[in-house]
Amino acid sequence: MKQKAEVQKDWNLLRDGLLWKVVVKGAVDQEAFSKQAEAFVKQLQEAAKPKNALEGLLLDRMASSYLRKMMLLEYEAGAKDFCQRTALNEELWANPPGLIFETMPLGPSVMRC
Repeated sequence: MKQKAEVQKDWNLLRDGLLWKVVVKGAVDQEAFSKQAEAFVKQLQEAAKPKNALEGLLLDRMASSYLRKMMLLEYEAGAKDFCQRTALNEELWANPPGLIFETMPLGPSVMRC
């Protein structure tokens, strides 16, 4: 007796998407980023209303690309902020305050922004 493979008739990005969920796992604050991602995915689902798996997979790819870019921009902003906060001017690196500077694990050759 042959069994027919069951074909999924609808595609729900929130339920069936895989790529965007992997992106969320890489976030620093998974809980907050997950909420943002789910809201975005729901909006995308509602706007596009995918009719089949191909459309669903394309939406999943779009969502994951957008979410990765959001994460990258957050990391970039954090790195710029870090450089601004730790840039005690080149004078500090050039004229270290003695023993404290020598015992720091990251000296001027390693820590450059």
